[in-house]
Amino acid sequence: MNEHISKMKSNIILAVGISGLAAFTAGLPVDHFVIKNALFIIGGTLLAISSYWEKEYFFSCIEGIAMTEAILALFGVSMLISSIVLVVMVAATIMIMSRIRKFDFKLCLGIAGLVLLSLGIIVGTNVIMVAAGVVLCLYSYLSARSGYNVGWVFLALNLIFTGVALFSIHWT
Repeated sequence: MNEHISKMKSNIILAVGISGLAAFTAGLPVDHFVIKNALFIIGGTLLAISSYWEKEYFFSCIEGIAMTEAILALFGVSMLISSIVLVVMVAATIMIMSRIRKFDFKLCLGIAGLVLLSLGIIVGTNVIMVAAGVVLCLYSYLSARSGYNVGWVFLALNLIFTGVALFSIHWT
């Protein structure tokens, strides 16, 4: 009976994660600023919940940062303030993760991906975003291989993110 409940819980976590992936991905091609950011917030919330339930806290932190950035953009907060908030949240994520997990290769990859992602947002260049996406794809794959099913959802998300960033590079 407990195995059935555990399997059901695992399926619910995965369904919430896939729903978050769908909402987040649906926001990518949207031109309407409010709708785009609302989809990013909804998707990020569902992704954060699914990763938190599965105790893959690094993904929860990343989604918390993504949601915060989307909220700041929605309210028209300046890029300077948004960048400061981003740097503070990245530093907080590194501190939180260092308290709850041992630094290993996988976590170092995740942190490198997060730092690159933040740098790409601040500088505003898709070349850095592609590098961030590749590193986060590796982290997601290692997370999934470690038994976190939500890692597969994040691998899909990071593959999509990396593809969008790659195709958005203006080669001149």
